[in-house]
Amino acid sequence: MLAITVASLRSMLRSPSSIVFVVLFPLIFIVAFGFVKTNSLKLDVAIDPSSDTTSVLYDSLKAQPGFRFRDINDIHSLEDQLHKGRLDAVLYLAPETDSGCSITVRTSKASRERGRFVETAVNSLVQQRNM
Repeated sequence: MLAITVASLRSMLRSPSSIVFVVLFPLIFIVAFGFVKTNSLKLDVAIDPSSDTTSVLYDSLKAQPGFRFRDINDIHSLEDQLHKGRLDAVLYLAPETDSGCSITVRTSKASRERGRFVETAVNSLVQQRNM
């Protein structure tokens, strides 16, 4: 078995094209795809105009790198863009009480999977804040 492996390795090293395809070609792919950004998903999110923007949770949401916040102050325009799928979710932050604060996430039926990403990210953020 060792003799077959050694003979195979020698024959591969004698052929320059096999060295390129066995060693250099995979390295080129690793380097090329290594520069591609892995965190390229940006979710379009708007905050409901009647939300409490003074809470700590609001600041934490604004600091999330995966969210792209849209400034929409008109509730009718907000609902229209959510319905058309231009927004992935609308977040409503209720005023803080003694029991804490709550977030309501409304997602678009036009982009359900992106809405689920928003829900997951918000749930994760709330869990981190509770720890």
